[in-house]
Amino acid sequence: MVISKSLKMLTALAFTVTTMLTPAAYAGNTKSSHVSIGFIGDKNLAHVTVNDKNVITIKADKTHNPLVQTKKIAQILNQLLDEKKLRSDKILPAVRGNNYIAHVDNKVIFSVDENSAKIMRKDPAQLTMKWVNNIRLALGGNQVGYRVSRGLSAPSRGSSIGYASWYGNEFHGRPTSSGELYNVNKLTAAHRTLPLGTSVLVTNVSNGRSVIVKVNDRGPFADTKHRIMDLSQSAFRSISPLGAGVTKIRIDILK
Repeated sequence: MVISKSLKMLTALAFTVTTMLTPAAYAGNTKSSHVSIGFIGDKNLAHVTVNDKNVITIKADKTHNPLVQTKKIAQILNQLLDEKKLRSDKILPAVRGNNYIAHVDNKVIFSVDENSAKIMRKDPAQLTMKWVNNIRLALGGNQVGYRVSRGLSAPSRGSSIGYASWYGNEFHGRPTSSGELYNVNKLTAAHRTLPLGTSVLVTNVSNGRSVIVKVNDRGPFADTKHRIMDLSQSAFRSISPLGAGVTKIRIDILK
């Protein structure tokens, strides 16, 4: 009786996964002509897969079933694939209200809030970038970088290129201009004019590495002719070695 019940459960899970792994012939501008998208897992831990690679991992919390969430994401990706809209270069991060999202044009693929990111022990912006880049790479594309960041800026505010430095432990725990305490481990930044709370994509123009930061402080106040932003220690490390001190960046305001 126990064996029979277990076999039924395994069969049900296998059917769920294989029905989502239907071969597709269109891959947008990806390097592969074949794309398979699916999900696998259980009520405690589940994954979205693209071409047999785990691109999104979701753990259970009190209100969400990860298998249901990954199934929904896989369905959206398959829908975009069927509509011939699943291009790796079109998968971009953005901000909607208090959440970070990934989208293709106006179609939201997934949303990340503070609670779901906390379960994964990640900053929500960091987790969003990780999942976006995982999908892009699995499709044969490149990570979000300078060339694609042009499409992320709000038309009314534009983008800018300049230099950024970082500030570290001597400021840790001190109040920022927003009232928040500066934390070297958070993805934040100081900017002279952008509204506090603005989310910005910061890209190192020399290597294409990007990070999403929240402006919560004012500055920089040194070398104001060239420097346009001061990054938290963690944010700077995401795009450049700390030893570099200063790096050339492009900033794009996320919609």
